[in-house]
Amino acid sequence: MRSPGTSSGSSPKDSFWSFLNFGARISSNAARFMAHELCFDTSVVFGDSYTKQMARRRGTWLLLGLRRYRDAPGVWPDTLASVSQYVSPEAFCDPASGDAFVYTRNGDSFRLHSKGRNRIDEGGRHGYVRPLKKVEDDIWIWPPQVPEEERKRTDRKPG
Repeated sequence: MRSPGTSSGSSPKDSFWSFLNFGARISSNAARFMAHELCFDTSVVFGDSYTKQMARRRGTWLLLGLRRYRDAPGVWPDTLASVSQYVSPEAFCDPASGDAFVYTRNGDSFRLHSKGRNRIDEGGRHGYVRPLKKVEDDIWIWPPQVPEEERKRTDRKPG
């Protein structure tokens, strides 16, 4: 008569080792699954970098349209809608927020940024703000931001 849980040609000892092998495979697969979820969560890691990249790319398209507009009359447009003849319609949709990009004209210059994933216009700021205890996630497009150490280097007076 056979022991429960054993096949016809195996002993209970073999059955025990095959059970341990099965348990090791399950724990190994579970560890692989957890590592994938923690390290390669596409909605957080790859999704965030992809939307930032697409926002910057579409922002670049808008910059080209703004420059083409300025070449004709010599002034920057009052709104982004004015450059619609120079840029494809998909460039106006910010992939990070789903809204339009934020365009502000300041005299002979302008500012352009994305609202980011939280869909709140924080004036182009990005990063953790300690006094407010919140993370601001705007994606800055124009004017280019100069790193702090480079700004200090260029602010020094010669001599």
